[in-house]
Amino acid sequence: MLKKYAQRTYRPNRQISKTGTSSIRQAMMNHRKKLQLSPEVIQRAIGFEIEISYRPFRDKNHHDTTLKHNIPVWASPYKPYEKNEVLLEGEGFNVCTDISFYNLCPYLEIITDPFEEGPQGFQKLKHVFTTFELMMTKLTQAARENSQIGFKDIFWQFGKIQPQNKDISLWSYKKPDIGLVQVTAGIDLAKIPFLFQDWAWPSNEEDKTLLKRRAPGRKIFAKWELEKIQDYLGKKVLALSLLNINEVISSLRNNGMPEEEAKKMTGPVKWSDTLAGLLSVIALYLDLAHQKVNAFPKSFALLLSRTDFVGLYQELDQEQKDYFSIDDNWLGLLQEIIRKLGIGKITDPFYSQGIFHKYGAMFEDKRYVLAPFSRIEWLMHIPKGKDPLTERYFPIPEYKHWFRSFGEFGKKTDVIHVDGQRKEVPIFEIRFENHDIIYKQWKNFACLVHEWISALNSGADLKFGETSGHHLPESVP
Repeated sequence: MLKKYAQRTYRPNRQISKTGTSSIRQAMMNHRKKLQLSPEVIQRAIGFEIEISYRPFRDKNHHDTTLKHNIPVWASPYKPYEKNEVLLEGEGFNVCTDISFYNLCPYLEIITDPFEEGPQGFQKLKHVFTTFELMMTKLTQAARENSQIGFKDIFWQFGKIQPQNKDISLWSYKKPDIGLVQVTAGIDLAKIPFLFQDWAWPSNEEDKTLLKRRAPGRKIFAKWELEKIQDYLGKKVLALSLLNINEVISSLRNNGMPEEEAKKMTGPVKWSDTLAGLLSVIALYLDLAHQKVNAFPKSFALLLSRTDFVGLYQELDQEQKDYFSIDDNWLGLLQEIIRKLGIGKITDPFYSQGIFHKYGAMFEDKRYVLAPFSRIEWLMHIPKGKDPLTERYFPIPEYKHWFRSFGEFGKKTDVIHVDGQRKEVPIFEIRFENHDIIYKQWKNFACLVHEWISALNSGADLKFGETSGHHLPESVP
């Protein structure tokens, strides 16, 4: 039945890339203890990944030949760095290399162990981030005094350096005291509408007290401020997309499907907070990927689901899954969401405006190579147990490596405990594009994130930046 809707269908490549991993995944593999209850469960924790502005080279000649003479990494006589190559093993963290998508040059990332909920995990977080402050103080001071920094001169006292890495030199390529922070955590799918509501452009009815409480989170996560509202007028900004998504999902939940669309389905949709959460994440992907994507494919994703969408779909109850196993029911609801979002049709390309727009002529020939991959090809496979928006199943083989972070953990979940009850929840990565934080603010930021996500999952009414709260209402209206 799917073929009659799809513009083009590919045969999925079922080979899983051996290199299809991420730094966060590596940290989880190294440090998380899986619970014995299920092979699909990862112990509950909140992890951080911090990109810092330093490039490692084997020696000065390696630096000069790579940067000054513009020799491609693949043509260099020097052994290249690998993604997630561990340079330093610290207590509760690693310093690793990542590789720039743009020019393949390596840079440093600090990857923490995931910190468990509760006082013990919180204290460990503070201890590790205190170490980061000491480490970054030494590194920043050295960078301001010398353009070339000996890796071991800075890092020897903070962990174990492998012999082959002791002669590495570092060069700072941006501000030496900043880091780009990303967060990975299990988040209850039913809480996603609350999260979107806290980040979104305020509705006309929003209470003034709520407006003030939500302001710090909106500034950090959606990158906008009410005080600068004139700067956003006439632009499609993230906060407005989130408001639109919230209103569309809420409208369908409260008012049902239009009569002409409802006739195509087998009956009314059974709503729940979990279904609203799933549809909110789907709507976010569809809306943000409908805009021009400035960089590589995942760069649009403010909230990247590391559990694949089959895993998210499995969070629905059995009655809902049975209902949506009927193509017309799933198709009808998604078509109406897309229509209400105002982003075209379900048969349009997923990346309808292209990718790599900020990379200039070098990537111009690749801007529309993903156009054959349609929204419908992604969405209609999900109830059938396959997520084409992952490296494993992406239907254009030559570009599937671009999708190694999408749904990378498969159906794996984290565990949370709410009111003494154990619950498995999907894993998300919260991404911050172009939001650098000075290292002296890292610990405070990490503490606020840890407390905020813990409160969100537990149902406490705590906004980002607050330290105590009350229980949320049972559902978002």
